[in-house]
Amino acid sequence: MRRTFAEVLRSSGIDVQAEYNSLQSLVFERYGLYTFMDSHFREVWFADTAISLEDFNKRHNFDFDRVRSDASLDDLLDLCEYAYNFADVLTDVGVSGGGSCWVVLEHINTLVDKLGYTDTRDDGFVVFVPRDENIVAAAKVAPTHVAQDMLRYGYRGFEGDLGEKKSMLVRMLGEIEPKRKELERLSKSLATDLFYIANNFNLRHNNIDPSDRGKYRPHIAEMGENELEGWYDVCRDLCAASFLLLDYSERKSELDELKQQMVG
Repeated sequence: MRRTFAEVLRSSGIDVQAEYNSLQSLVFERYGLYTFMDSHFREVWFADTAISLEDFNKRHNFDFDRVRSDASLDDLLDLCEYAYNFADVLTDVGVSGGGSCWVVLEHINTLVDKLGYTDTRDDGFVVFVPRDENIVAAAKVAPTHVAQDMLRYGYRGFEGDLGEKKSMLVRMLGEIEPKRKELERLSKSLATDLFYIANNFNLRHNNIDPSDRGKYRPHIAEMGENELEGWYDVCRDLCAASFLLLDYSERKSELDELKQQMVG
């Protein structure tokens, strides 16, 4: 039976509750980051119309100052993002006396690496997503405007959000489509499977409307959202593999030339 990520963490000796308690203590210690956040709240770009940090927390239901004994992995990541974004902004604006910001940033960077996560940006905010070396490698070679989608796709906040995942996948597919023939040359089966999902799983076409007999796919229309989301996740992985293969194709001529030089 497949284990959840939280179960994998426990089996590797990572205690989520202990990590939550340590970070919470670090953020809210007397004269620490939270005090600094409170006194410089108006210098934070996402303060919007909140008149104080207390007002901001109430509006967004943030209650990290509450001691809790049932912290989940999501709770820990939420606290990481909350503290990191404040510390990151207050450091960037050059507020004097921000030593507590650097302490928290360093702690969270170490912690998320330990958890097997990495950071990316979503609408200007730092968020933490599961670290997948294949996805990271693909993001490095994918066009800039979809590289962020490659990483953002794995954000826990998008779990169950088929609309947002669909939008990201359509953008990725749009970048791969012009190179479809080259991809087919490199891996016929990969290209076939990728574009089969793209054209038949309610991504690029409306496959769930019975009135469109040319595009309608009864099996997809009747498929549960969890199962469909699983196939969307497969599509993201196939897109990543495609970007890596296409990048290899572009570099192959360099490798062939180098091999000839070595033979000579």
